[in-house]
Amino acid sequence: MSNYHQLLNQLSDLNLTCIKEILPAHLDEVAKNEQSLVDSLFELTHQEILLCQFLDRLARLV
Repeated sequence: MSNYHQLLNQLSDLNLTCIKEILPAHLDEVAKNEQSLVDSLFELTHQEILLCQFLDRLARLV
């Protein structure tokens, strides 16, 4: 199994579903030098945080 597939499995294990979904696009941007690795990781974690905050708010409404 490739490291990429192991990474995807680890993201699932950690329940980082948002990062797992948007990772391929971010890796493409890094590969094309359109975004630095640090900027990409920041954006990935920021999106995950926003999703968690949204789900927390949604859970409070139910």
